[in-house]
Amino acid sequence: MERLQEEECREEWKRVVERRLRSFDLGQMEGMEEVSRVFKEEMCGACGVRRRGREVKGTAWWTEEVKRAIEEKKKAYRDLLGGKGNGEVERLKRELYLEKKRVVKRVVSESKRRVDEEFGRNLSEKWRECKTVLERG
Repeated sequence: MERLQEEECREEWKRVVERRLRSFDLGQMEGMEEVSRVFKEEMCGACGVRRRGREVKGTAWWTEEVKRAIEEKKKAYRDLLGGKGNGEVERLKRELYLEKKRVVKRVVSESKRRVDEEFGRNLSEKWRECKTVLERG
């Protein structure tokens, strides 16, 4: 999506997507999943973005909040491993670590959800732009 902010890439993307989508018979595609898959492939290919596995390489979800939560979890884990205290102290250390672990899971999940929603909004906007170009042609 970052590359689409560049005017040259955006114009190239529009030309490539318009040319490729004109060659498809959207009525012959089996459902929105296939249309969405083809659209994603065309969008990524138009600007030279390469996919790795199931995800496009990127770490937009890695924020300062995520980093801080992970550091706190690591510290709690080191404290848990660090010493042999009495049973109550060790239980409290374990509870603290498990709580930090739950916090990390929640923070990462929320961060990824926000990034996915933003990506979806940007994708919808770019789709509307492409659709407008196709309708004019």
